Amino acid sequence: MNQLNIELVDKWLAESATPKELDQLWALALTDSELFEYMKTVAGVKKVMLEREMRDTKPAKEKVTRLSYWISAAAIVLLSISGGLLIKINRDAHQVSLLKIDLMDLEGANITRSSGKYFSEEDSLLTLGIKAIIDGKKSKAKELLSELIQKSPESSKAGLAYYNLGILSYNDGKFEQSLEQFEKSKSLVSDDEYVVEKAMWFIAHNQINLNQLEKARETAIQMYSMNLAMRKRAFILIKELDQKLKFHTFDDDFEYEEN
Repeated sequence: MNQLNIELVDKWLAESATPKELDQLWALALTDSELFEYMKTVAGVKKVMLEREMRDTKPAKEKVTRLSYWISAAAIVLLSISGGLLIKINRDAHQVSLLKIDLMDLEGANITRSSGKYFSEEDSLLTLGIKAIIDGKKSKAKELLSELIQKSPESSKAGLAYYNLGILSYNDGKFEQSLEQFEKSKSLVSDDEYVVEKAMWFIAHNQINLNQLEKARETAIQMYSMNLAMRKRAFILIKELDQKLKFHTFDDDFEYEEN
């Protein structure tokens, strides 16, 4: 491996890299899978070392703060590249619809989806788009994700780009646009049940914000019938919408049961 790349990784781990060096490192990692794997390995080693160090020497509160900060600030792009980000929904207890979609719901390029040693151009555009979103550069993110869609309009990667654009639109209050983007995403990533289910969840919440409550209810029922990870959430949403619409899909004493 290039010695310069190793030095950049060392600076990243020591939290001494400049913004320019960090940008250079991420750009290299997007096109060099060997470097990417090396970064994942050393990041894992540092995490273990930090946990051991803080367990022995730091007060409990400081332990959590320091480790959480390093993982979220230094490793978030690695997490987004690897895909499979955790679902984290920001909800108000008195609202049926989501106030905002958490950025942890972004869907990134997964190295296992790429063939060969290097990321595809679509993977790079998708991951750079996510990094721009995380950095608060929405215009740049839209430009990168739109470029991906233009280059490969019917691909599953374009489906992920539409999905992430849908999150941006939702958080900007552009519910009609977000609905259209999530619908397009759902059709392009049909082989990925995990993304399809999440897209349907956000489709339902766009429909609620557009006062299309019966359509939102139908979407939630479809999610429930898929019997996947978000089935319980779909059931709760159906019950909430039933109260709004005065429907009685399930008996009042019906209780959700995990399969």
